[in-house]
Amino acid sequence: MKLNKFFFGLLMTPAVMMVGCSDYEDTEVASPEADADAIGAYFESSAVSEQLSPGQTSFKIVLNRASFSEAVNVPVKATDPDNFFSLSDNQFVFDAEKQVSSPITVTFNQSVVELQKTYSLKLQVADGVKDHLYGAGYTDATYSMVIDYAWKSDSLASTHGEG
Repeated sequence: MKLNKFFFGLLMTPAVMMVGCSDYEDTEVASPEADADAIGAYFESSAVSEQLSPGQTSFKIVLNRASFSEAVNVPVKATDPDNFFSLSDNQFVFDAEKQVSSPITVTFNQSVVELQKTYSLKLQVADGVKDHLYGAGYTDATYSMVIDYAWKSDSLASTHGEG
């Protein structure tokens, strides 16, 4: 009988320990809110490839934003030392209620471009720091540009006559 009481005591000890008190206090922590002035300007991709045809001397780029109730301008700067490209403006212009900016045109001198050679332009907004806590996208983007011929696949279709 003493043996049964011993085993019963061993089985009950974990059950009693689980019922004990805890210092845990259930608290609710709210997620931080984005700053009311934050617009969350961003490039959709950190790397974009532009393939242009011979004779083209420009391409367009846009910027997006997370908060788009008011009209705002967002400065942009080229962060690469090459002065190969020129921007039509040094800021992206957003109209009120528009999530996508008016396009900026990127131009270059066609006479110094080699066919099938890649040239890169690195751009940055907001000094590379996101101002919107939950903003998507990237503050830095690299636009790679190559001028190449557009190759078409022409197939010589053979026709078999029935006869």
